[in-house]
Amino acid sequence: MDFLDFLTPKYDMVCEGTYYAELPDTPDNGGEYIRYEHIDVTSWQFYRMFSNVTENEKTSAAIRTVIRCDYKVGGYVYLQNGRFYQILSVSEEIPPEKKELLRIMKTVPGTKYTLRLVEIPNPWGLK
Repeated sequence: MDFLDFLTPKYDMVCEGTYYAELPDTPDNGGEYIRYEHIDVTSWQFYRMFSNVTENEKTSAAIRTVIRCDYKVGGYVYLQNGRFYQILSVSEEIPPEKKELLRIMKTVPGTKYTLRLVEIPNPWGLK
């Protein structure tokens, strides 16, 4: 946690979860806490971008978060609903009014990360 975390608004993100860069052996094995909000996975923009996933029989989800982690495609997310997901894609949305800050900062406060997920079997059997 650093100064940028204090500048980033988090109050609209009410759900809690855990991000894992690699598949962990136990739930306490190196996860990073995240707060997120669900995105409608059937909306037009996400359907066009990820239509191959929505046609798959696996359950898919999309979440948006402002918590800065080093999200990687192939990483794992354990969500508040007790489901375990693998990350298929990560996109970064920088607020238009803060793009000038990229000249002096590596990451802009208020940057939102959209994670496209597909459900996998829970390795711990937790619900």
